[in-house]
Amino acid sequence: TGEGKTLVGTLPAYLNALSGKGVHLITVNDYLAERDSEMMGRVHKFLGLTIGCIVANMTPAQRREQYACDITYGTNNE
Repeated sequence: TGEGKTLVGTLPAYLNALSGKGVHLITVNDYLAERDSEMMGRVHKFLGLTIGCIVANMTPAQRREQYACDITYGTNNE
C-alpha cells in the first residue's frame, strides 16, 4: 500500500540476522515475498548475508535450503 514497510524492515532484519539465528520476514502473498526478497535482498547480500524466499509448492528440500539462509521471506501460510 506504499507506506514503506518493506524499506523500514530492512535495517531491523539485518541487525537481528547478525546474531546468526535467522530472521523471518512475513508478508501477505507469494508475489510480495518474492519481490521483497529480490529487492531488499540486494542490500542484505551486499552486507554479506544470505537471502531465502519460501513460496507455495516448494519441495521440503527447497524449503530447508531457504530456511537455512540468514534472512528468509515468506507468507504467514508458510
